[in-house]
Amino acid sequence: MAGRAASLTMELGPSARDSIPKALPTGAMGAFVALAGLLAVIWMRTGLVPAVSGGDEVWWSESGWHWLREGVLRWACLADDRGSAIVSYWPPIAPLLQAAMIRVFGLTPFGVAAQSSLVCTLLFAATIALARISGLPWSRVLWVPVATFGLFTVERRLMQVRMENLTALFGVGMLCCLVLLPRLRPGLPRGITGAAAGFLLGVGLLCYYPQSPFLLLAFAGAFAAAAREFDWPAAAGVAVGLFGPTLAAAIWILPHRDLFAQQVLASGLDRYVGFRHVLAPFRELIPMGDWLRWLQNLEKWALLILSGFAAFKGKQARTRQVAVAALASSLPMFAFVPSPQVLAGVLGGLLIFLLAEENALPARRRLYLTGAALVALGLGKAGLVGITAWMQEGGRDYARIADPLRALVRPGQHVGITQEAWLALRPVIPDQDLHLLPYAVPSVDNRPVVARSAAAADYFDRLVLQRDRLPDLLRVYPWLADGLHRGQFVVIANIKPEFRPLPWARSPNYDLMVFARQGSP
Repeated sequence: MAGRAASLTMELGPSARDSIPKALPTGAMGAFVALAGLLAVIWMRTGLVPAVSGGDEVWWSESGWHWLREGVLRWACLADDRGSAIVSYWPPIAPLLQAAMIRVFGLTPFGVAAQSSLVCTLLFAATIALARISGLPWSRVLWVPVATFGLFTVERRLMQVRMENLTALFGVGMLCCLVLLPRLRPGLPRGITGAAAGFLLGVGLLCYYPQSPFLLLAFAGAFAAAAREFDWPAAAGVAVGLFGPTLAAAIWILPHRDLFAQQVLASGLDRYVGFRHVLAPFRELIPMGDWLRWLQNLEKWALLILSGFAAFKGKQARTRQVAVAALASSLPMFAFVPSPQVLAGVLGGLLIFLLAEENALPARRRLYLTGAALVALGLGKAGLVGITAWMQEGGRDYARIADPLRALVRPGQHVGITQEAWLALRPVIPDQDLHLLPYAVPSVDNRPVVARSAAAADYFDRLVLQRDRLPDLLRVYPWLADGLHRGQFVVIANIKPEFRPLPWARSPNYDLMVFARQGSP
């Protein structure tokens, strides 16, 4: 261990205490306390919205719920014409992990949201491992995940159940193995490390299909970045590691490959391929009133430029490996709106610290200051999250809407809901009677068949809708607008827990309107 520390010191040049400006704390203990506090806040707010109110939390919870009951991933509440009521061929890792969370914690707000906190914790641990393997001293290693949380393109995603968070987790783990490979002595089993990298890559490819090509590109670039000649033992290990996930995916997909083609391939080509996506990052550089979105787009460009610079100018092989992977992970900004950026953000945050360690780089001080600013921003965000969870706890308590909803909506009724009502009604309404009504692009492609025709107005007995989603719902479902206009649907209850607005969190989390169809049971 002493010899290893000495070799790291030689690689890094002057000691950290001599080279780092006072703006960035250097004590490992202070970094540990800050990181522990950040994780404590993230776990403390688990089970509070926005985690259980909408988005992927509901989609993957629906799949996980059916997996636990039937051993099949499916979206019964989204019974569309692509077979989602039979089996969902969307990426399987997120719903399988969601099933595990529901098994451990139950179908509760905490169980639905626990995946985000777990993946965030594991991603921070993997980032620390990558930073340490890359040669950073402990006095900086522990600050890297805190700085990552300071990025606007990353922090909001880390507190939600997202496919891209899992891609980032396995991508960072894969990179740990690749950065470690060149450092192994000839007598050590490079094939085993290569197999671990291949396995993590294979699982990562099953996390989020649109990002999979870029993850594969990141792997190939990082594998080649530090190699003076082709590493046959490591390549053989990668092939062995890839075999297991590839075989599992084939066994899963082939029995219903026609559904896979409809749900994934056809939908993906229609939704993600287009010249408009290439232009979006340039167009969004012009502020249009949404300052946060503009700032996120600016951040993506900064990460892209930084990783491109480091890929060509980095002195250390491990810096180039991280940079090439970050560069490949930044490219989805030209393919998707909004683009998955968690992996690029994590690697970009690490690059700032790695480049600041390279003595030949003139901008080292500015990089240290950038790292310090991100650390401060990350801690500030964590403080706001904690204050919000504490002060708005009553208005974010899902139990306050679950009981009233179950009293108003009962089995035997055909029910249409927005995402905020799913958790309360999923255990009590039969599969064939509960229908989720997506309202946002591109989710409207997955509308249930029963909600796509004018006959839906005579089908639904109850509608449970988030008030502020009504304008979007009226545009997507003309029968709803017509039914409300003719008085076919009438409001029988408004469920809205007391909510204390804050300057940065003004909107109530649950403001549900319950509609009944005239003449319904």
